[in-house]
Amino acid sequence: YLGVECAISRQFSIRGWQLLKELDLAPRHPQPFGLAPSFDNNFLAASELRQAGYKLPPLLYNKEELLNLQRQSAGRYLFGEKATLDAYKKNAKDYSILHLATHAISSQTDGLKSHLYLLDEQGEPISLYAANVGDQTLNADLVVLSACETGKGGIHFDEGQIGLTKAYLAAGSRAVVASDWSVDDHATAELMGVFYDSLAVGQTPALALRAARQSYLTKFPDASPYKWAAFNAYGGMVPPKWEKEASWITSFWPWLLAGVVAVLGLLLYQRKSHA
Repeated sequence: YLGVECAISRQFSIRGWQLLKELDLAPRHPQPFGLAPSFDNNFLAASELRQAGYKLPPLLYNKEELLNLQRQSAGRYLFGEKATLDAYKKNAKDYSILHLATHAISSQTDGLKSHLYLLDEQGEPISLYAANVGDQTLNADLVVLSACETGKGGIHFDEGQIGLTKAYLAAGSRAVVASDWSVDDHATAELMGVFYDSLAVGQTPALALRAARQSYLTKFPDASPYKWAAFNAYGGMVPPKWEKEASWITSFWPWLLAGVVAVLGLLLYQRKSHA
């Protein structure tokens, strides 16, 4: 009831909320950076999981999730084998919105071992651990962890729950959207579509999540809360910086370059003809 009727932003502490409110970030690109890696029943070592012999199943709708966002905005979007950990490390600090549509596993014994899966250069799954998220300072207004259990983690006697959510807030993200349980792939794509539609008109993440839940229940009135209530907003309560279009230089530099090459070619031709 609260998730549908109210816009809820969860905070880890009053002081943390104040600091996030005071942040004035200036990302290099006030646009989304999204990754949607592909998985094809990849086998993982038992030491990484709760059970032996587990395989990461394919994600059928994470690409659709990212394509919906790409239709709305310029930015950088990496699909399939291009969604690598190296690409994440090179780009994450420069964008105002990070969207990671992938698999994740939370650790309830050591929250810093909670991790997302991206790909290595050979296309095999590789982990991005909560402990390593803070290796670089982020300038993101919003990080969307569109995967299973990204809002869970281990309980620390002083700090409370520690996992991917707190790791991203500590690394500099003003707000994080994360899930409380294993999410449905198709339902998540539906929710994220409306979520970004709402962000695009200036709503905060908490308001946008409420709109997404309401829209999902309108479309699927008999749906279980398992499908529509997993995601929560944490941290700051302001709309993310988001320029929908690329700058003039970014949008037209290929045409400018082609024009310069054409002019140089024409001058060279005239010079040869004169000679």
